[in-house]
Amino acid sequence: SASADLDQGRLDLPAEGAALSKFRAVLALDPDRSEAVLGVAEVFGRLADRVDQLTAAGSTEEASEYLARAEAVDPGSPRLPGLEARIAAVRAEQALARVREEAAKRRAEEQEEERRRAAIAAEERRRLEQERLDAEARRRAEAQARQPAPSAAGGQRRAARESPEAQLAAGLRAFESKQYAVAYERLAPLAEAGDAEAASKAGVMRLYGLGVEADVAQGVRWIRMAAENNLADAQYYLGVIYSLGKGAARSSEEAVRWYRRAAEQGHAPGQNNLGMMYAKGEGVQQNDEEAVAWYRKAAEQGEVDAQINMGHMYASGRGVAQNDFQAYAWFDLALTAGDESARYHRDRIKARLQPVELQHAEKLSATYAAMYLNKRPRDLPR
Repeated sequence: SASADLDQGRLDLPAEGAALSKFRAVLALDPDRSEAVLGVAEVFGRLADRVDQLTAAGSTEEASEYLARAEAVDPGSPRLPGLEARIAAVRAEQALARVREEAAKRRAEEQEEERRRAAIAAEERRRLEQERLDAEARRRAEAQARQPAPSAAGGQRRAARESPEAQLAAGLRAFESKQYAVAYERLAPLAEAGDAEAASKAGVMRLYGLGVEADVAQGVRWIRMAAENNLADAQYYLGVIYSLGKGAARSSEEAVRWYRRAAEQGHAPGQNNLGMMYAKGEGVQQNDEEAVAWYRKAAEQGEVDAQINMGHMYASGRGVAQNDFQAYAWFDLALTAGDESARYHRDRIKARLQPVELQHAEKLSATYAAMYLNKRPRDLPR
């Protein structure tokens, strides 16, 4: 019977033998037969309910099939427009979700490429810096070979004519102006006497052969002595020694320890390098948020490498919410400070900005320049 077909879910299919065909056969003989009228309405209602269920589940194709079957049962039902509208709305939501998913996927790919480029750029800067230092050391060594090397004895004779304070000040001035032979002559005797600041600079010159013949062991000894006396510069240099494995076995953990000691004293290069260790997960658990915190401290002191690193973190959304305005401003600040390597990255961000957005980014860059711009040359080594 038709009622049994309803109970078993045979609503309208197959066309012959389902509940609908049996109810319609009755109505063809007796149009006013209430059981048959209600039966047709029940078939329509069940089909319409199935449309609602499938639509809610996101199965819009199957829902459309059931909608067509319901419409064939009762083309004039007032439920049909609502069912059709709900299917259309879910389809629109699904299409929007696909667009967002594709956009997120593209964004993730761009961020991964940005991270890859940032890592390559950082490694290339480190390699170029090391090559520069090595080349300068060779030039100094060759020049030193052609003339008598400055001796600690010469510095000691000079010390007899001036106070240790004056000798230290003169040596530091010579070091800052890259007159390394003069700087070493003034600072070496003070380093031997235990002056931490003199030992830090004399150690760097010995380590890299600047103004004096290179002696890695002597350089490391002086730098370590100054670092253990809590001199931030020396702690930073000792971190570099462990990072590069120059003069000591390479150890990321030891590098982090010394970078941290320098960083906690407000030493900008130490803060930047500590941030890099966190970003790469070397010697410490990888933590982008911690990397950004140290980069920011250094960048706000005018440390150009840290400003570039801040740009990369904002461009890729590592440790901070992705923000092209911030990325542009930090890269532009580093470029203004004289680092040409920032130009490529800044212009890559610039290409993503609309004119109004670019105006906002340039205004932010100008604000940062007023606050953080530092055109001083980089010290040795980064």
